[in-house]
Amino acid sequence: MNFDVKISPNPSVSDFKLQILTSVIAKTTVKILGSHGGLIKEMILSPYQKNISLGSDLNAGTYIVEVRQGNNCKKTKLQKY
Repeated sequence: MNFDVKISPNPSVSDFKLQILTSVIAKTTVKILGSHGGLIKEMILSPYQKNISLGSDLNAGTYIVEVRQGNNCKKTKLQKY
């Protein structure tokens, strides 16, 4: 199974576009964590939701986005200015 996550632009001054590349149709969980690992926001995406915008409500700083689908998990560092 293929599973990848692309986020752009990164860094950003406004919001980020998150694209989930997967061959599986399943529920996906997206968590935004602070730089020390604390949960800031959690979203549950529908099986067909592959592109979302996120982070417009975040303050400037460094964050971790964790995307989980089944046993697959991908973490990406975000920088917002």
